[in-house]
Amino acid sequence: MIIHSNYLKQCKDTQGGIKEFYLAPYQKWTRSEIITNIVELVEVPPTYFYKFECNGTYNQDSSAENGAVFFNHTVEMQVLSTEYYKPFSSLNFTKQYYRVIAKTNNDQFIIFGLYNGLEAKMTNASGGSKAEFNGFNISFSGKEKDTGYLIENLESVNIFLVDSNLFSYNLNIDL
Repeated sequence: MIIHSNYLKQCKDTQGGIKEFYLAPYQKWTRSEIITNIVELVEVPPTYFYKFECNGTYNQDSSAENGAVFFNHTVEMQVLSTEYYKPFSSLNFTKQYYRVIAKTNNDQFIIFGLYNGLEAKMTNASGGSKAEFNGFNISFSGKEKDTGYLIENLESVNIFLVDSNLFSYNLNIDL
């Protein structure tokens, strides 16, 4: 064990959770089209993501399988029933994979499912009272070779945002 004598325990100055999500249907890119620098995404082919303002969380954990190490990406978002209802009510939504960008409450952008995409699963809950959640819980999960990559600036890596109000209400879109 290495002990650093100049390490001081610092006060927590970050806030957990996600405040915005950006979704794009997964499209296969070659490894040479994805340029990264350690933990930061540098460039991808031009891609349009749909923006959703909603609460959520993410989790990444490492696993080993037959000597290979990979990361399980799990991203969860809560969408109110009255907001963005139509696109999520379609069965087509769960029949494809996605790339997900999360904007954390610390204003960091992290992309998940970069190489393999993430599978979508959802539940629709009414809650038992007015104070309980009423809407969709959408969970994206998949295995990747690395943790999610940080994005400094979306447009500089060829990621462009489309307002979700312009959504095709089908999520089985061809971009």
